[in-house]
Amino acid sequence: MKIMQNLAVGAMVVAFWFTPGQGAAALLFHDGFETYPAESTLAGNGWGFSGSGTVVVQTNVVWGQELGTNAAYLPPLTTLSNLVGSAASTSVWTELYTTNSLTMPAGPVDASAVNPAVTVQWFFETNGYPVVWNRASNSWLVCSNDHWGAATTNFNTNAWTRFTVCANYSNHTAAFFLNQHLMLEMVPFISNYNASVRIQMEGGYAVSSYVDEVSVRYSPTNMTVDLDNDGMADATEIQQYGSVAVRHRPVITVVQPAHGSIAPSNSFEVMPGGSTSFTFRADAAYVVEKVYTNGQSVVAFTGQNTRVASLAWNSIFTNGLSDGTVSALVSYVATRYVPQDGYATIQEAMQAAAPGETVIVSNGTYTGNVTLGNGVALVGTNVVVSGNLSVAAGTTATVWNSSGLVVSNGTTTVNGMLVVSNGTVDLGTLLFGVGATVRVVNATSFTADGVIFTGSFTLDAAWKSTLVARTPPFSDGFEAYPTNTALAQLGQFGWSASDAGVVVEGTVYTLGFKAVQMPAGAVLSNSLNSAARSNVWMEWVYKDPGRIDESLVALADSRTNMAMIVFINTNDYLVAYDGLTCKVLSNDVWGVGPVTFPTSTWTRLALNLNYATHEVAVMANGRLMAQKLQFINADQSNCARFEADGGLAGNTYLDDLHVLTNALQITSGDRDSDGIRDAEEIDHSGDVFIWPRGSVFKIR
Repeated sequence: MKIMQNLAVGAMVVAFWFTPGQGAAALLFHDGFETYPAESTLAGNGWGFSGSGTVVVQTNVVWGQELGTNAAYLPPLTTLSNLVGSAASTSVWTELYTTNSLTMPAGPVDASAVNPAVTVQWFFETNGYPVVWNRASNSWLVCSNDHWGAATTNFNTNAWTRFTVCANYSNHTAAFFLNQHLMLEMVPFISNYNASVRIQMEGGYAVSSYVDEVSVRYSPTNMTVDLDNDGMADATEIQQYGSVAVRHRPVITVVQPAHGSIAPSNSFEVMPGGSTSFTFRADAAYVVEKVYTNGQSVVAFTGQNTRVASLAWNSIFTNGLSDGTVSALVSYVATRYVPQDGYATIQEAMQAAAPGETVIVSNGTYTGNVTLGNGVALVGTNVVVSGNLSVAAGTTATVWNSSGLVVSNGTTTVNGMLVVSNGTVDLGTLLFGVGATVRVVNATSFTADGVIFTGSFTLDAAWKSTLVARTPPFSDGFEAYPTNTALAQLGQFGWSASDAGVVVEGTVYTLGFKAVQMPAGAVLSNSLNSAARSNVWMEWVYKDPGRIDESLVALADSRTNMAMIVFINTNDYLVAYDGLTCKVLSNDVWGVGPVTFPTSTWTRLALNLNYATHEVAVMANGRLMAQKLQFINADQSNCARFEADGGLAGNTYLDDLHVLTNALQITSGDRDSDGIRDAEEIDHSGDVFIWPRGSVFKIR
C-alpha cells in the first residue's frame, strides 16, 4: 500500500491480506511486545519495518488496561508488518489497539491510495470516524453511523481505540468493530487471497502512531457487546453466521411419547448457546433408542439402547438454531428378550408382542415352530430355529439386524410379506404362497434354499432382474410354486423366463411332480455360481415334441461362450458338441446302439462338466453316451448358467433339475459290469475301461 504523501496531515493506515509464504509465527498470534527491553528496536518474532523511521518498543505511551507495559512506536512514513501464518479456519480475527494525535480527512483520498493486493484497508478520518475501502462500491466508506444506523459519536481517536476485524475466508467478506461496537459487516475483500495472513500498519504523514495488543485468532475473545439485545454477542453472531441477525431465544416444545414421560413437560425458552436438561421416564418393558431435537440425534444422550425405567440427558442447543420452535422427540421401542424375560420359546414372545415391538433372541438353538407376528421385528444373534418359520397371509413381518439367524431342519413359508434387513440370515427352504413377497434391504447375506443374495438391494416381484447366482447343491424348487405360476413374473429361486407362458404345471411328469411348461420359442434360464467347484453334475428330465436336423445348427458368435450344448435330432439321436463340432451320439461309448429317444417319452439327461480339464461326459436315461468331449469355450472357469430353449413344434416340459457336486445321486447304470456305477467312474477318472427346433440345453 502506498503512503498518502499528498495529505498535509497523517494517520496510521492499516491493511490485512493473504500472501504466499511462511511467517515467523502461526495462528494463534500475539505481538510479543512485552518480551523486548524498553526503547529497543522492534525486530524478531516475525516483525519487520521500513520507511523513514525506526520502530521501537516504548513504555511511556501504552494501552492502560493491558497486563504489560510495552507498545510499538511508529514514526511518520514508517511501515510495520508481520507475516503471521496460514489461515486454517473459516474466520480469522485480527485485532489491535491504536492511538494517534492527528487523523486525515477522507474527502481527498481516492482509489489510488488503495493497494489492490490487500484484503482489508482502513484508516481514521479527522473527525474520528473509521474509514474502510469497499470494493463493491469502489469507494471509501465513512463509518459515521454504526451497522444499525446509529450515529458514531462515542469514539475519541486521541485515546486508545480497540479495532477488530473478522475476515471470513469462505465468502471473502469482513466485519469491522470499534471498541466492540459493530460498524460494518459483509464488506467484500479487496483481493481474495487465501494463503498466509499478513498485517501491515503505516504511520501517518506527519504524526507518530502507537500500536499495542496486536493479535490474530480463530475466534473473538472478550467481545460481549450485544447491541441487538438478542441474547448473543454480536461478535459471536458474526463468527457463527457471518452476519448479525435478530435472533430470538428458541422455544422448546416437549413432546410426550407413549409409555413414558419427559420432564419438564411444558414449553420454555432456551438462551442461544445454552442448554437444558431433560429426564425421560419409560415403562420398564421399553428401550429408548434415540432422542431427537429438530430431527437431529442428541449427541449427549447416554442411555441409547439401554433398557432402563428412568434416564436423563443434556440436550445442547447451539447458536445454530433459528427463530421458532424446537421439538424434543424420543424414539423408543417395546422390546421382549428371549429367554431373559422368561420366554422359553421364540413363539411365546411372538404371541405376547404387539405390532411395533421387537423380539430379541439370544444365541442358542430353539425348538418349535415360529409364526412371525404382524409388524413385529425379530432380531437374532447366533440363533438356530429348529422348526418351521412362517409369515401369515395379510401380515408383514421383519427380520432385521440379525447376526446369524438360521432356520435349521425346517421350512420358511411366506404367505404375506417378509422384510429382511441389515444382517446375516439363512431361512432354509423358502416356500412362497399366492401373493407372497420377500423384500431384502441392505442384508450382508441372505440365504434361502441354496440361493444366496449379497449386497444392498431390494427383492420383490421383480427378483429376476436382481438375482445373484445359486450355489450347488440345489434342485429346481418347482414344487414350491402354486400351479400356473409364471416364472417370467416372479423369477424366484433363480429362474428367469422370456415368455409369460413359461409356467409351473402339475402332474405332467410320470412320477407326479410339478414341471415347467415352455411354449414354442420360449427360453428358461437360471443363474448359477460354482466358482469353487471344478467338477459339477447337472441332471434333468424333459419331454419335447419337436426335433431338429443337426445340419441346421450353427454356432453363432453369441453362443461360443457356452461350455456345452445338447439336443436330439430328427432321427431321435442325442447330439452333443465336441468343441465347436456337432457330434451325433447314435451309439453309447461302448459302440452299442442305436440308442434313440422318441418324442413321446421323458428323457433324463445328465452332464458331468469338469472345469479343470474342460471335458464333458453325457449320459441319457442312465446310459453313458459320450465322454471326454471338449468344451465349446475352454476359457469357462465355473458353471455360471443353465438355459433351455423351447422347440418350435409345441410345448416342452422340464423337471427334476439338480445341480450336484458328486455322482452319488445321478441316475446311472454299470454298463461295463465292473461293480462301479458309470457315473461314479466319470466322477473319479473322467471316463470308463444342440440348434434347435427341439429343446437345446446350454451350460456355461
